[in-house]
Amino acid sequence: MEEYLKSQKNKYNNTKISTEADKKIKVTLENLPERKKTKRFNIVAAAIVFVCISALLSTNVSQVKADSIIKSILGYFVKDNNLNDNYGKYANAVNKTTTNNGVEITIDSIASDSLGVTLGYSLKTDKAIKGADLGVTKLLINGKETSFENTTNYYKEIGNLQYVGYESFKVKDLPKNFKFEIVVNSVGDISGQWSFKLNASNEDINENTFVSNTSFQKVSEDGILNISKIISTPLNTYIQLTYKSNNPIKSEDKIPYSTVFLMDENNRMVTIEDVKSTIVDEYTYKTEFYIKEYKGKLNKLTIIPYKAPEISKEPRRLEDDNEFYNLKTKTPFVINAGDMGEIKVNSMVETRDKVTMNCSIESIYGDLLVNALGLGYDIKLNADPAINNFNPIGFNKNTMDKIKTLTNLNNVVLEFDKDSTLKDDKYVLVFQKYIKEIKVYPELKITVPID
Repeated sequence: MEEYLKSQKNKYNNTKISTEADKKIKVTLENLPERKKTKRFNIVAAAIVFVCISALLSTNVSQVKADSIIKSILGYFVKDNNLNDNYGKYANAVNKTTTNNGVEITIDSIASDSLGVTLGYSLKTDKAIKGADLGVTKLLINGKETSFENTTNYYKEIGNLQYVGYESFKVKDLPKNFKFEIVVNSVGDISGQWSFKLNASNEDINENTFVSNTSFQKVSEDGILNISKIISTPLNTYIQLTYKSNNPIKSEDKIPYSTVFLMDENNRMVTIEDVKSTIVDEYTYKTEFYIKEYKGKLNKLTIIPYKAPEISKEPRRLEDDNEFYNLKTKTPFVINAGDMGEIKVNSMVETRDKVTMNCSIESIYGDLLVNALGLGYDIKLNADPAINNFNPIGFNKNTMDKIKTLTNLNNVVLEFDKDSTLKDDKYVLVFQKYIKEIKVYPELKITVPID
């Protein structure tokens, strides 16, 4: 939805439209949930849908003051709820700085395990830049260039022309102690060259690493689903799933059961950071999942396969992808989410600046159902798709930082911000239909111990 709205706004950049229409577009795009800036490779189309859904669970945080003292950047992002607590415990101080083309990069800290390396960094620039992500072109382990996957780069502005961030690299078979060298050729939209040589160690963290090569299988009518490998460290968890099909696999887009929900022992959804699927042979595929942000210790993990809805490439009417509910609708009423459960709306209260909704969620996928709710404005049904550009849907940013801490799904209170310059009588509650189009296969779920 976000990409569609942006493309439609760009399409009309050279078209004269009304001030009110332009304001609606701007308000919506500004209030869409902020997504993490991630780079992923070899992800199948269905997995991309999952990652997009999971990305909605990302925490949105307010800007900190420029004079904040950040003793450890990885530790800072732990407190900011973007990394698990162990990043603060296992991070080693580095404090190495390189300056080029008016951009000063300081690698503040490094944390590594057998699954990869994460760097905490800060930036200072002498002019405004577009983005603060690091473009890493080369990575060397003990002087030898190594292939890697640059999976996560997250940053935030902490003051005028100042940023902090972290970048993670998936690197296989890391030794216990090693020299780590990276070459950066861009920072946001600024090109240059920044090189760093660092020392890293996995010895302490390896003592608390769990590796299981035990096979956990489920047989379906189409083949055998197998959890073939699990590696769990204090920083990351890696799961390898293989599927042996009874029929030839002809396309990566048609791989069955390659997308999954992950649940912890308390039936809480676990966010997948990175997914990679590859076809091994005509009848077999392999999918690898990485988990980074889990808060606490994973003792048990349940894998539930699902099939994501197909993404339409053609312009669609708003009602094709969304359901709408008048804010005056008599409560309670139920929003059916198909295999994903249901939402019972107990009350909706509208004030000048917000809409407050109380609901009960009958689902173990409560996080996703909550994120499928939003506030729409001036919706015109049966309109040509091009006209939808004037009637976008805005989702509440303030709700997003509460999602991961939902504990009582019988009493969920959501607040949706309103724009005081727009008319009150044109707001509606919106539910995204993609949720009810997800096909879940609970009969194929596999629970595995991680200890």
